[in-house]
Amino acid sequence: MARVTIWLFVESAAISAEELSRIIGLPCDVSRQKGEPLTGRPGLTSKTNLWRIEARREIPEDPQEVCRQIGEALRDVLNRIRGHEEGLAAAGKLGASGVMIGVLAEGAPPIEIDAALLRDLAALNVDLQLDLVVG
Repeated sequence: MARVTIWLFVESAAISAEELSRIIGLPCDVSRQKGEPLTGRPGLTSKTNLWRIEARREIPEDPQEVCRQIGEALRDVLNRIRGHEEGLAAAGKLGASGVMIGVLAEGAPPIEIDAALLRDLAALNVDLQLDLVVG
């Protein structure tokens, strides 16, 4: 099975996840407080507070389906933030913000994001990160 995960996040050293939720106007799926132990990383703690919404997909190892699900999961996250863009922009000014596209698969899938989706993503004015783990 392959896994696709899309995260939209805001990190801030000074503003709590609860306050970020208030500023954005949307509750998060995952939060982390500064100083909290990092899952899977013994002895390390978070240097920032984290607000994050996400979409996950577990799918068969079909490169074309993995590619399709990247787009679908990205659409899901962008649809959830719709109507809260001003809040996201305000929160993003208080720290770092971005979208992470994470793919775990046996082989490297093609990654194609259509122009309309790229426009919607660019309109958020956030960084884009890609984490591709193959093997």
